[in-house]
Amino acid sequence: MKQHNNKVGKNPGFDIFQLVDVGLYLWMAYCFLKLWVMPTAEDVDRIYFMSILIAFEFIMVHSGVFMAAMPLKWSLLLFFPVYGLFAFAFNLFVSDNSILYLYLGVVLFRMRFAFFNKSKQATDQAIGFSAYAVMVYFIPMIIVAIFSEKVPEFGVSPEFLEQAGYKIKIGGIFTEMPQTALCLGACYYILLALLPILMFVNSFKAWMKKI
Repeated sequence: MKQHNNKVGKNPGFDIFQLVDVGLYLWMAYCFLKLWVMPTAEDVDRIYFMSILIAFEFIMVHSGVFMAAMPLKWSLLLFFPVYGLFAFAFNLFVSDNSILYLYLGVVLFRMRFAFFNKSKQATDQAIGFSAYAVMVYFIPMIIVAIFSEKVPEFGVSPEFLEQAGYKIKIGGIFTEMPQTALCLGACYYILLALLPILMFVNSFKAWMKKI
């Protein structure tokens, strides 16, 4: 019986943070979809903010691999301030410090591996997920950019944006055609959620077999 209990307790692939990831990604996808399909006049600043946010993710998307693979001191002394400069630059184009606050939250969450003893399996999983994140960002981004004129406007029509007082501080396809940014954001975070779901289900099944 003791030997059986020891086996149950050992499951390096079972990570409760995978559920946190899923919840965060699905919530972000919902925010993008809601602003795209059913925006209100009060959401006009959030539409602009989310357009800047998904552009900022272009910088942040590959940060997970560095945070997981590098020693803690290098993450703190090198990557944290370098990415912080990008966050500060993007933050200049929104009306508050939302980008900076979000940056701090994202970096601390992605650095969670650095504060613990990292197994090779955990490091490999983090690197693999980072590569997956890069893929599911750039492929939809290219598709959205190529077919930008065909992306449905839904609630963010030019008429709505004009009546709501939509203002642009920095040009570009994402801010000038916010439906492209909101479409990319929704697709990106839905696709991000799929891999942690599969990883959690597989690890949970393996854990259950040991009981």
